[in-house]
Amino acid sequence: MNLHPFHSNFDLPNTGISPTKTASCASRISPRCFAASLRTRLHSCLHSRLRARALPLLLAVCVSQSLLGCKPAKESDTTVKVVASAHREGEEQTLVVVAGKYGFIDKTGKTLIAAKYDDAGPFNDGLAAVRLDGKWGFIDTTGKEVVPLKYDATGPFSEKLALVESGGKYGFIDTSGKEIVSPTYEDAWSFNGGVSVVRLAKKWGLLDKTGKENIPPKYDDIWTFNEGLAAVKLKLSEKEPEKWGFIDRTGKEVIPLKYNEVDYFRDGKAKVKLDKETFSINKSGERVAP
Repeated sequence: MNLHPFHSNFDLPNTGISPTKTASCASRISPRCFAASLRTRLHSCLHSRLRARALPLLLAVCVSQSLLGCKPAKESDTTVKVVASAHREGEEQTLVVVAGKYGFIDKTGKTLIAAKYDDAGPFNDGLAAVRLDGKWGFIDTTGKEVVPLKYDATGPFSEKLALVESGGKYGFIDTSGKEIVSPTYEDAWSFNGGVSVVRLAKKWGLLDKTGKENIPPKYDDIWTFNEGLAAVKLKLSEKEPEKWGFIDRTGKEVIPLKYNEVDYFRDGKAKVKLDKETFSINKSGERVAP
């Protein structure tokens, strides 16, 4: 199964366990099968201790993948195989594969879009990612190619913008196909809460939906946002140790970068380590009881 990139800047669930890796673990998701994509996401982005807590979910995902039969069909197989369904305002578009090609049918089995694509994802906000001859684009429910098939990879639309990749660089398009951000970044996450985490010259920053950099890439690491704040890491010089602090979605450093270690905020508190002392702080950076 071919996977296409989808980087997600999602808020971390309250698991009680702090992962050891953050922005650099970019998710990889296949549009073809939800079960396979979730399994991929669990394996690629979550810390091993988190995965241990997620094993029941992972097992259920694997079972559902087996039941759905999320494997590419053989070229000689003309059986219509259902891959995914999308329901919207009483309408239904079902992604199917016939002889190794992807298309869509309605709930009665009538062909909506002929099975001609090499790969495809389910409809999301009226658009579906499709691949032909190695290039990705988007079609609408009538089969019109709204976004030309010219990208090496695409992600689903999130907050009306989709992540695209061309020549190893990442950018964003809107639902009309207009490039809001041309593919220039080394890495990027899908928009969440009005911002995307992006990387350039091995440094991380924040991008807003207009393409403006709320924070030009300057941090060595950025964690996912949780309770409105994200931990950031910066090493000022080779002689000084790396320091951690927190930013909000506007890019403001609301808690100075002075800590040796930090954890995610949960219920308004985060554990931090300063020199050899570990304690809790609130969102103003004030020391509080655990």
